[in-house]
Amino acid sequence: MGTDYMAQSEIRSLDFSIIRYSKVWEDHRTLTNALELTEEDIVISITSAGDNTLNLLLAGPKKIVAVDLSPAQNAVLELKIAAIKNLTYDDYLLILGESEDVEKKRLSIYQTIKAYWDSHSNTLEDGISWCGRLDKFFIPYHKDGLPTVVSPEAVDRFCAAETLEEQREVLQQLPMNDIGELTRQYLSKKNVAKHGRSEAQYKFLEQPADDVSTIYWKQMCRVCHDVPVKDNFYLSWFLRGSRGFDPNIKPNYAPPYLTRDGFNKLKGLVDRIEVFTCGLEDYLKNSEYTFSKANLSDIFEYMSHEDTDATFDLLVKSMTKGGRIAFWNHVCPRQPSSALSDKVKVLTGLSNELYKKDRVFYYCAFYVAETI
Repeated sequence: MGTDYMAQSEIRSLDFSIIRYSKVWEDHRTLTNALELTEEDIVISITSAGDNTLNLLLAGPKKIVAVDLSPAQNAVLELKIAAIKNLTYDDYLLILGESEDVEKKRLSIYQTIKAYWDSHSNTLEDGISWCGRLDKFFIPYHKDGLPTVVSPEAVDRFCAAETLEEQREVLQQLPMNDIGELTRQYLSKKNVAKHGRSEAQYKFLEQPADDVSTIYWKQMCRVCHDVPVKDNFYLSWFLRGSRGFDPNIKPNYAPPYLTRDGFNKLKGLVDRIEVFTCGLEDYLKNSEYTFSKANLSDIFEYMSHEDTDATFDLLVKSMTKGGRIAFWNHVCPRQPSSALSDKVKVLTGLSNELYKKDRVFYYCAFYVAETI
């Protein structure tokens, strides 16, 4: 994530030696439906943990440029790329922490792929799947907190619902008031900022801090009630951790890049990814490419309205006409202002349609914009 504007001073003050995200908590299906990639596309993508960069690559675009200010986040993607290139599928899941390391093989497998991880071997030994700051923050919620108000068996019944009707029936049987109280306490702005994100990441919060947990809870209720749970591994991760998650056995219940078919296809595609550790604007000012599609994660969360417009303005200059830009809003509303109406437009109908089906409750909005 990054900009070179005044707003970015807060983000640049973060400790980029730590992994903040070992999973991408942004719905890959929403993103791929928004961007509609073709073989001719050249894509720019915020790295984060690399999941959606790899998921987008499965559509076969000509090139993906992954950009992130954090060397740790780029190291996560580069580990995944190296694992795809050099390992078998079973060892790939093992080194990423998506399967149990019964024989303690992770570090020996690692010898084939090295780099950032030489100084982070403890993280690698445990498996990187839940090593990010935000990911680790979610663990006590599903491991220790949620079982005090609802049994794991009841959560499993909910996650196993095959239809929306069945899902809602199970939901009615759950102690939602108790779950809501627990969730709002756990996802308070103070708790999330201290243990999961950072104060800097809430710099531009416009509503009272007490409202943040209520926003999360309302969005979680919407997803639980209106979005089919049968393939919602994002919600399952939050509610159950890795319980019930096995991309080898249940490929429809996992990000595509973790499935066997996805892994095999990516082996022939990963050389199309270029990784850059810098701010988005730093990169755009010197890029050799003209982009047709952009995955911007939720980077505007960390910018003022003015800097959001400045970033859009710079991005549009690096894109083809009719290019697509996809991005989420976390708790800070951001989109290009009317001052850019002759350069970029939000596709409101498509944005709303995709957001209604988005499987991640963490975000308050999703937008698809198109360059003019």
